[in-house]
Amino acid sequence: MAARGLNPPAVVREATAAYLDAQDALAAWLEECCQRDPRGFETRAALFDSWTTWATASGEHVGTRTRFLDALEARGFEPVKTRTNRGFRCLRIIAPSRRTLDDR
Repeated sequence: MAARGLNPPAVVREATAAYLDAQDALAAWLEECCQRDPRGFETRAALFDSWTTWATASGEHVGTRTRFLDALEARGFEPVKTRTNRGFRCLRIIAPSRRTLDDR
């Protein structure tokens, strides 16, 4: 019997492909709409709103807020809780991308 390696079911392959596509989209959004800033702080709501606007204008799957926030944390952004808000440190939303503005 020849070794075939892993042969996951189609649903697993599709979920993996969707996850990887979303990661690439997240990188593009971070590049176009955000900047790393040691003194920066953005709320979870502001980040997800920016992502939703960008993803919709770009034809990307928005996904859930929870998965989005988890993806930011996986990228190394530090979640913080202040007295009034929850968000991410060292990240700042910059002016929306040209593509987003053109699609409004």
